[in-house]
Amino acid sequence: MSVYIFMKFGHKSLGKSLLIALMVVLLASGGIVVVTQIGNNQDIRGRAAYANCVSSLCSPSGNPCCSGSCVLIGHTYNCSTSTPATIPIPKIQTPQITSGTCQQKCLSIQGSCLGVGYDIDGTNNQIMSYGNYTSCATRQGTCKSTINRIPSGGVKCSGTLPEWTYCRCQKNPFAG
Repeated sequence: MSVYIFMKFGHKSLGKSLLIALMVVLLASGGIVVVTQIGNNQDIRGRAAYANCVSSLCSPSGNPCCSGSCVLIGHTYNCSTSTPATIPIPKIQTPQITSGTCQQKCLSIQGSCLGVGYDIDGTNNQIMSYGNYTSCATRQGTCKSTINRIPSGGVKCSGTLPEWTYCRCQKNPFAG
């Protein structure tokens, strides 16, 4: 996991929309984003350097914190003088199924289905199936497609009796 820190110098910073876009991309890639202000926001006489500094809700492109850092927690920026809370990142799991649907499987592990596939990442929208019980074939699939395993004694496709597929499940980061 990577931690990305955006620093602000005085009133000059990246444009608000660019900064937010960067943070969204970095959060999606599994990182933790911290927005901080350089220095203690005081001038040489010990007065607050910014007339518009805040002590609770802040923003990276305006309202700097009078002390501490402006930290993104969930969807809200807050001033923090302590270590920022870790934002849970959704985990992707790719269980293999041989019966039922990927939607059912993902729900059983407290997640949601993002896709299916016989590729290990579950992304090619294909189910490993069979052609007349004697050869391997593929068919289009979705999270709601029902997987039906053929009776034993048939052909194996990639080491497993068809039908089978991998489910691309995004696990709820707040689930136990």
